[in-house]
Amino acid sequence: MHIEEYTYVYNDEPVTLTGNKTRFITDYALEFLDRTSGDRPFFLQIGYIATHSPYGNQEPELVAQYDDADFRDLPPYEPHPWHKNEGFPQGTSYSREDCVRRYKSYYAAVTDMDRNVARILGRLEEQGRLDDTLVIYASDHGLTLGHHGFWGKGNSTRPLNMYETSIRIPLLMRWPGAIPAGAVSERCVDHYDTFRTLCEWAGVMPERPETLPGRSYRGFFGGEPMEWDDTRFGEYGDLRMIRTPQYKLVKRYPNGPDDLFDLKNDPGETTNLAGQPEVAPVEAALAARLDAFYARYEDPAKSGLRVKELRPHSAGSEAWRDGLREARGLQVY
Repeated sequence: MHIEEYTYVYNDEPVTLTGNKTRFITDYALEFLDRTSGDRPFFLQIGYIATHSPYGNQEPELVAQYDDADFRDLPPYEPHPWHKNEGFPQGTSYSREDCVRRYKSYYAAVTDMDRNVARILGRLEEQGRLDDTLVIYASDHGLTLGHHGFWGKGNSTRPLNMYETSIRIPLLMRWPGAIPAGAVSERCVDHYDTFRTLCEWAGVMPERPETLPGRSYRGFFGGEPMEWDDTRFGEYGDLRMIRTPQYKLVKRYPNGPDDLFDLKNDPGETTNLAGQPEVAPVEAALAARLDAFYARYEDPAKSGLRVKELRPHSAGSEAWRDGLREARGLQVY
């Protein structure tokens, strides 16, 4: 295992450490739990980064666990015409052997995260706080392992993408007494819904709630029928999306190309129907709903549509990164 130094920020001060990133992040989380009082509420958010490309530098014994795996559930790799596969050495053939090496490192990273999540839960149990703590396991985005012909997420193609593998994420929640064990919901929710749910559980009201999208899904756990619209919306740079149970429309501004997928009949998103006359009414109706959503909730100062540099010919440049930081207020990596 090749160990590299990595610089973190701790209370606004840079800290350079050498070793396992996942373990270091967990160590600081455990330190936080040890400092907090057992009779007061706390909030702890842990952001693991081990599963980000290029997935290398994993513990050898974890990688070795997958030496005999055949990865039959993963597709043959055929490069997407828009792919931007960072982390592959120049001239890589993308052979099955090349891909398997990446699969093994990625799976090792996931295993390492699982073990460290267990350390967090174990410490809460030692402190007698586990069953009094709402634990949520989720992610900020999905990940593609060669599906659709690229590796990574929405920014692993140019133009950007919103394939299902890029946007769908796990959402696991544990809170005995509030969430029934083993309960499963097929509803589609988003982070803005989770935010509203947490606010309801905590008994707080966000500032100007009428300006915020989403609603609480706390009612899912109460056993009573709850009306819910599974339509989801998304924005990434100059790309916006609306997803219903059947269709997904992806619009790239200002001039496309756009995507329209029939998710019920084409769950693999292999056939782009955008611009086809037979689905023109569907496309127009979805576009109208998309425009209405952003007309209501968009903050113009943070709109990805302000980043004029975010075009295929310049995406990824320093100007593009600087513009996206300014418009979205996010770290770009």
